[in-house]
Amino acid sequence: MRTAVQYHLITGYEDGSFRQMETITREEAMTIISKAMALTGLKDRLPVQEAIVTLQPFADSG
Repeated sequence: MRTAVQYHLITGYEDGSFRQMETITREEAMTIISKAMALTGLKDRLPVQEAIVTLQPFADSG
């Protein structure tokens, strides 16, 4: 968790807590993945069309 905070992949909740033992939502997981992709440069190498096709089956893909 410390490394994820250091790289700003996670920031916790509004009250300053992290609640590391709670299940995260798909939206929270995708936010972390998106930040990690930007940090590592993967975001620039992944074709947008490929990402759209991959996420299309999910109702909240937008």
